[in-house]
Amino acid sequence: MIAIYTALGLFKQNRHLDPTRLEPERTWITSQLTPFSGRMVTERLNCSRRFQSTGSGPRTYVRILVNDAVQPLEFCGGDQDGLCELGAFVKSQRYAQNDGDGDFEKCFD
Repeated sequence: MIAIYTALGLFKQNRHLDPTRLEPERTWITSQLTPFSGRMVTERLNCSRRFQSTGSGPRTYVRILVNDAVQPLEFCGGDQDGLCELGAFVKSQRYAQNDGDGDFEKCFD
């Protein structure tokens, strides 16, 4: 699961973590990310009512839950409900689509 979270860009830190000092504001907490039965759910939602007042048609969204907690999808412009437009989400995943831009091969150097 850790590799999937990383490739998606979830739990990204504002700066590199210091391995000698606990950072209370971090989002990467291994004990919460690797439980015995960790679960990540990716939802694809078609919403038509959400934008009735604006007159725009139905839109498709993505939302990700890790262990039942909605994740903020800031990397694709997610809103306060964790919803990101499908097209923006797909664009945000270029790193994963490009095999980590060669980063995965570095593990075997």
